[in-house]
Amino acid sequence: MIFKKMKEKYALLVIVYVIISFTACKKDKNYPIAGKWQETKLRVYTQNSSGVILSDTTYLGSNFSDLDYIQFNNNGTGVIGSSGWYYEMPQNQVLVANAQTFSFAPIGSRFALTLHLQNNSNMSESSVADTLSNYSANMLTIHSVYYFENPSVPKTMSDAYYSK
Repeated sequence: MIFKKMKEKYALLVIVYVIISFTACKKDKNYPIAGKWQETKLRVYTQNSSGVILSDTTYLGSNFSDLDYIQFNNNGTGVIGSSGWYYEMPQNQVLVANAQTFSFAPIGSRFALTLHLQNNSNMSESSVADTLSNYSANMLTIHSVYYFENPSVPKTMSDAYYSK
C-alpha cells in the first residue's frame, strides 16, 4: 500500500514536470535571415509623382564601416546599425544615426520590417516601408520607401545591400 501511494505521487510529479517542461520553454523560430549582416552598398533615389527619377546616388564599400550592419534575431526583432543615415533631399543631407530597432515578419517569400522610430525633428512628417526583397545564404537586399506628408517632397527610396 505504501508503494502504491509512492507510485501515484511519483507519477503525479512526473506529469507535473512534463507539463512544466513543455510550457516553460518557448522556442524561437529559426529564420533563414538570422544573424549579423554587413552593409556593402546603398542606392538612394528620388522620384517625382510621375515616376521620373530626379536623383540617384550609390554609396559603395569604402563608405561603410563596422557600424553599418543589420542584425536579425530569431525572436522576430533586430537592429540596424549605421555610421550615417543617407537620404536624398535638395540639400543632400546626411543625418548621423547610431542604431534603429525593428521587428520583422514573413510575408510570402519576403519579410516586412517595422521600424521602431525614434523622434527625429527632420523626419517627423514621414513614414517608412521596409521590405527584405531578396536574400540568399550570403546576401540580402532591403528596399525602403520613405513617405513624406508634404506632397511637394519627392518620394525617396533606397536599396541597401548586405553580406554575411
